[in-house]
Amino acid sequence: MKRKAVDLNLEIGEKVYLKNMTKENKLTPNFNPEAHTVTDVHGGDVRVTNDLTGKEYRRNIIHLKRVENNNWKVVNQDENSETNPEVED
Repeated sequence: MKRKAVDLNLEIGEKVYLKNMTKENKLTPNFNPEAHTVTDVHGGDVRVTNDLTGKEYRRNIIHLKRVENNNWKVVNQDENSETNPEVED
């Protein structure tokens, strides 16, 4: 390994972000904010599935970024109003 490189050992079922291959402009984020789930790993070759659309992609491990702490939570409008009673529309 070179220069503080870290092994990215992904396992099946982990959540990752995919790198944006085509940036529209310089303000476009480097990684797509949509959730993807790892379905298959063969060395540096990883298959991921988009959680929203179900579309499957094959990417090199360099183009993936692990989601920290796997904190995924869906927030409904009803939940938000119940947890913050001071905030009113």
